[in-house]
Amino acid sequence: MKMRAIAAFFAVCVLALGVVPVAAQNGAIDLFEADNTATDPNSPDATNFLACQGPWDLFFGIIPEKFIHVYVRVQGALRDGGIDPNTQQPFPGGVTGAELYVQGVEELVNDFAFSATVVTAGAAATGNIILPSGDLLDERIGNIPLGVCAPDLVSNPDEEFVFLASINVRATPSSPSPPPEDVYLTVVGGDPPNNPGFPCQLVTICDSIFTKVCVNGGQFVINPVSGGCEVAVQQETWSGIKALYR
Repeated sequence: MKMRAIAAFFAVCVLALGVVPVAAQNGAIDLFEADNTATDPNSPDATNFLACQGPWDLFFGIIPEKFIHVYVRVQGALRDGGIDPNTQQPFPGGVTGAELYVQGVEELVNDFAFSATVVTAGAAATGNIILPSGDLLDERIGNIPLGVCAPDLVSNPDEEFVFLASINVRATPSSPSPPPEDVYLTVVGGDPPNNPGFPCQLVTICDSIFTKVCVNGGQFVINPVSGGCEVAVQQETWSGIKALYR
């Protein structure tokens, strides 16, 4: 109870004082490889939750594509629910959507001539979580509303992951074979964020006002050599780290 009271006090300070929130210790948006030989590699059924890195032997016309799945990891405070500020009634734990950008896919497309597409869980998704969007192609942000509160922790109390999207990376005739080593795909906050008070990768929870919660961001490493992937590492927004890739 003491920790929840501290968290609630911090949330009030954020709203009242404009303090920039930091990535929470509870919950994350993670990346995992999917089985590209599955009947439907875009399906959550194809996800390998043990694979946040791996060798990619993409060759145009032979092994043409790979799939990365994006999930919310519902942990800690995201599982607790709370009292709705409008109705004063309890609401369940879980999430209703997410805002994020997957940094690194853009470099695969621009620097190494791969193609990339994304299929999201939410039919009403806006923006693009992997490539620049907007009228001037200067926005790096995607919003994925799920339309429901997920997971159903009442029926499935042990459920931990909520599927957000499937990223498909394909080799072209101009792509290097195999792809370069140590390519990091990292979940970061949108640039610019929809709410300047939340410059982070975030989820919305299951109350009536869709309260935003900053979460940690995971990585996937293509052809790792110097290190391994981090699941749920704290990251800055895309604008804060893109200089590393120029």
